[in-house]
Amino acid sequence: MGVVFCLMEFPTICVLVSFTLLHCCLLINLQIAILLGIASFGVGGNETDQQALLEFKAKISSDQLGVMHLWNNSVHFCHWPGITCMLNLQNNSFSREIPQDVGRLRRLQELKLSNNSIVGEIPSNISGCSKLRVIKLSNNQLVGEIPVVIGSLSNLKVVIFIPQQFKRLSSAIPETLDHLANLTFFSVAEYELSGLVPSSLFTLSNLKVLDIGSNRIEGTLPWDLRFTIPSLEVLAVSNNQLSGSLSASISNSSNLIQLEVVLNTFTGNLPSFDKLEKLQWFAIAGNLLGSRRADDFNFLCTLTNATGLQVLLFFPTIIPECISNLSHSPYNRNAPEATSIRCKKKFSVRKCLISLDLSNNNLSGSIPPELLAGLSSLSIALDLSSNHLTGVLPTEVGNLKVLGALDVSRNMLSGVLPSTLGSCIRLEELVLGGNFFRGSIPNSLSLLRGLVVLELSHNNLSGAAPTEGIFRNSSATFIQGNSKLCGGSPDFHLPKYKISSRSRTSLPEIITVIVSGIIGEEKKAAYSELFGKFTFTVILPKHLKAADRFSSANLVGAGSFGSTLTACSSVDYQGNDFKSLGYEFMVHGSLEDWLHASVGTNIAEEAPKKLEFSQRLNVAVDVACALDYFHHHCETLIVHCDLKPNNILFDDEMVGNVGDFGLAKFMSADMQNYSTSLSSLLRGTIGYIAPEYGLGKKVSSCSDVYSNGILLLEMFTGKRPTDDMFKEDLNLRNYVKQALPERVAEITDPILLQEIVNQSKQRVERFLQCLISIFGIGVTCSAKSPSERMNMTNVTAELCSVGDKLLPTRLPH
Repeated sequence: MGVVFCLMEFPTICVLVSFTLLHCCLLINLQIAILLGIASFGVGGNETDQQALLEFKAKISSDQLGVMHLWNNSVHFCHWPGITCMLNLQNNSFSREIPQDVGRLRRLQELKLSNNSIVGEIPSNISGCSKLRVIKLSNNQLVGEIPVVIGSLSNLKVVIFIPQQFKRLSSAIPETLDHLANLTFFSVAEYELSGLVPSSLFTLSNLKVLDIGSNRIEGTLPWDLRFTIPSLEVLAVSNNQLSGSLSASISNSSNLIQLEVVLNTFTGNLPSFDKLEKLQWFAIAGNLLGSRRADDFNFLCTLTNATGLQVLLFFPTIIPECISNLSHSPYNRNAPEATSIRCKKKFSVRKCLISLDLSNNNLSGSIPPELLAGLSSLSIALDLSSNHLTGVLPTEVGNLKVLGALDVSRNMLSGVLPSTLGSCIRLEELVLGGNFFRGSIPNSLSLLRGLVVLELSHNNLSGAAPTEGIFRNSSATFIQGNSKLCGGSPDFHLPKYKISSRSRTSLPEIITVIVSGIIGEEKKAAYSELFGKFTFTVILPKHLKAADRFSSANLVGAGSFGSTLTACSSVDYQGNDFKSLGYEFMVHGSLEDWLHASVGTNIAEEAPKKLEFSQRLNVAVDVACALDYFHHHCETLIVHCDLKPNNILFDDEMVGNVGDFGLAKFMSADMQNYSTSLSSLLRGTIGYIAPEYGLGKKVSSCSDVYSNGILLLEMFTGKRPTDDMFKEDLNLRNYVKQALPERVAEITDPILLQEIVNQSKQRVERFLQCLISIFGIGVTCSAKSPSERMNMTNVTAELCSVGDKLLPTRLPH
């Protein structure tokens, strides 16, 4: 449970302490009672403050990292670890009202109560906290109004109110905000606020993020926004009742990263946006913009300078060629040719788009192959549904390898479904219904392990329906309205598939079985996405002849991954076949190569490899997500048993992939309670193998957690667990634990410390705090006792939290 803290500079100020889950385990019930007792900590001066802290320390039963070691008379209590000037009770289960006593914390600088179930109104006497710089009350059940007195807190920099469940604030945004000259972040999204948008909101010259989306706010945006809020980076006003025009002033706000004005009643034509070079998110759909003429979209061609654009969502009308150099007119054939909107340059932002929605337009003609070939960066969705598109679905659709959702339903597309759809390995939703597709369903669709929804209904498909993959789940697969389909799962109620004797003895079939353990990416990582990246096929030889064909004549090579044989071979009706394993080529080598360069590396020929802090953190998240998937989200628990840098492989995008399952153990429910022999349990590599294996303990997921902890420590110290310096009682874990938290810089890989040279004090402190958190995770994961280790779900969450600390200013989306 994360707890509290407070300012020590003045003798009359109450004192509490700040911890996280990594620092200590509190066995006392702090909850909201802490707030109720804040004032009673007294005004007796420094001695009272120090005594309150010592009494608090005495109630802590476990301080594994020694955070409170320096809480003694040798150091002034203002310098004790964990002492800050904030009230941080985020991510708990508090369900009471915010006490009125909070207004007596005159020196409080940060009030963070997000992600609880706090009810009631925001106390009006919060104005007593005159030093407040941050208020975070998001994801609670607050009611009532935003207190007008908030406008008197002139030091405020961040205000975030985002609701939880159904209880919301009401009324309007106070007009008194013009006094908050230091405000940089203001978010009151989804609180059912009404009334006019206050003009005072647009006089806050230091504001960087303004998010008032999903309310009932009325009014217009000022014409001089560029001048009144010159530093604005995020303008999110979607789903309100705003009207008027989007003035040219917005188009000159050169610092804008996100512009989101969806679902309002803005009117008029759009200006040029050629000065918005930093723009990443551009969403203007659901308004009354434009005049439904070809020149409505001249603004799109001005977005060419926004080379970092990721999301583009605009209103229905004619689409210009510059959207992706469309060689076939995607607008209604009867419309006049819009030569005035042809761009001299290609729409270069397509290379970094992650989502494109062109649904519910009047688009006609075929889908240009160039469109699909040029949008390979799409990772969220491509929606072309509800148009009048004709022709085939181009085979270039296979280029959308990272796409999460593809929807071309309710068009007039025809031809056969391309087998290249099987290359879209991260697809979660594939919606192709309501067209005229014919022929058989490609078997490659059954290999898309991440598919959650497959919609093929109301086409002209024929032949036998596949029976593997998503086709086993009739509730997620929709194939009705295809009268010529047969076979498949009995749940589909299709006619039986009859096979003639001649067809059983037809030409040999080529089978390639690919085994790949690929888990990666941002952060971002939902488990449905992980399914799309992870394909793991277990080969069980059903025929002795097939097994016998694994002969030395077919051997390509042998190594730590086991023996690899030729990738393909024939199979016929007599069972004369063999199956083989193939591994995806990891172009950037292993983590071992990047952390510990080989002695024989020729520096003149190859630049030295170096992983930055953010890259190492990304790899740590990649590995944690993979292990979390193996341990908690597979039908059968998988224990890797040999996690080490050599087995973390990098693809062409430097995503960390867990490889080498040669020692992996599949643990069914029965096997988890089965005690095997000691010789079969000694799995892993010296330095990374869990200590309980030496005591004859059973294989369990806790051993992977231990190896992951050692791996974390190695990644950020740059030291192997088998380094010569580790002798007798000193090992990598103790080496790190003894240095935390004061000497964290001493144990950190010097390459990482180069990143904070000549950086601001704030940046350095944030960097070191992130390191302390990471090392803390590593120390906990590598605890000697399995019961003291974290599980991989919590490890993943904690590592993602570290990323949030490193990048505190994030877009609302």
